[in-house]
Amino acid sequence: MYKSIGVIELKNIPKGVEATDAALKSAGVEMVSAHPSCPGKYELILTGSISNVTAAVSHVLAKFESYVIDSSIMGRIDEQVIAALFGTQTGERPFARIAASAASIMCIWGKICSFML
Repeated sequence: MYKSIGVIELKNIPKGVEATDAALKSAGVEMVSAHPSCPGKYELILTGSISNVTAAVSHVLAKFESYVIDSSIMGRIDEQVIAALFGTQTGERPFARIAASAASIMCIWGKICSFML
């Protein structure tokens, strides 16, 4: 079975966290990666069916248009590529990595919120 990959780069870290949340809630996609890529920029990589990834990327582009630097959707990606991106042989994500990803997003969000206060 083939999947697709969507990549979105944003020019604002807090808006990148919001965009990640919006993308994951808008369609049936999985997050491969979501992190600051360099000072002030945020990178989001999603995977799922081509229609779901397209819907999620389109949703982010519409909602965060002024913050998006670039986006790309790559269709018909083999399962082995997805497994390599997740860092596993089976394509399933270890729970520790999910918890670490969630913890890092919450840590970033906490720092942003405390900075705004």
